[in-house]
Amino acid sequence: MTFGCDKMIVSSNGHDPAKSFFASSPYRGDMGCSGLLIPRAATKEQDARYLFRLAAITIPNGCYVDLHSLAQYLSIGADIPVDPQDAFSVKQRVELQVHEPMWEFSDANVAWMLMLLEPMTSYEPLVNPDPSLDLPGAGTEFTGTDSTLLWTGSPGDYVPPAAGQPLASGAARGIGQYQMFHDLRFPWSLAQREVSLGIKVNGPGQLVFYASVRQTNPEERQASVLDINDPATLACVPREDIFVARYPLYARYYRIAGELIADIVRGDCESCSTCPA
Repeated sequence: MTFGCDKMIVSSNGHDPAKSFFASSPYRGDMGCSGLLIPRAATKEQDARYLFRLAAITIPNGCYVDLHSLAQYLSIGADIPVDPQDAFSVKQRVELQVHEPMWEFSDANVAWMLMLLEPMTSYEPLVNPDPSLDLPGAGTEFTGTDSTLLWTGSPGDYVPPAAGQPLASGAARGIGQYQMFHDLRFPWSLAQREVSLGIKVNGPGQLVFYASVRQTNPEERQASVLDINDPATLACVPREDIFVARYPLYARYYRIAGELIADIVRGDCESCSTCPA
């Protein structure tokens, strides 16, 4: 980093085990993908919601972040067996970006959180996730800046740090009205065209964009009553509901991503001539 102003655009990047048979780039074995895959296992307890660190920016001492915009991405999807009678059948992935700002499953939802993680001498330790839990890209460092699913606890069911509540860590504080929100108000495709938020966050610390996901349970959630063969239904009902009605046994939250667009500014930068007007 150089003194003055640094433009920062940080986005969620993970890896996709489905790409293990063919790389996602020219580099052999690369399973990288945009966004983070959400585990398929249904959330069983309120304090076991999946906690994702979508994007983070480190703010050095004596600097502040001028946050211009956020971006959110969320999809639902289904892994559909080619042969439903074969337990080991190859599965076809079908994925749909969620566009309805306030859409959610009848038994599941997503909360988005913008926090400042302040410096501390120690944090709740994280341990390596149990490989049997199918948690692609799970992270083990609460204070990192990589995009990841945060996981802690002994082998068994998924357990998030601080019961999935960053504020409970004792080191985080919310950023104004964006401490917690529940809608897709910063569409992924329009992120860089948004009017600047103009939010200044003083360092030192880490500006972190979190998401808390309660995963749906297709076997127990309320069955859809939509007639997807009715043209009127197809014309009037959100396509997310049509998707769930079409794939009732498999539809779930599938992928999530976040982005931060900001400048890192030295405290006295406004009075210097380092940065262009």
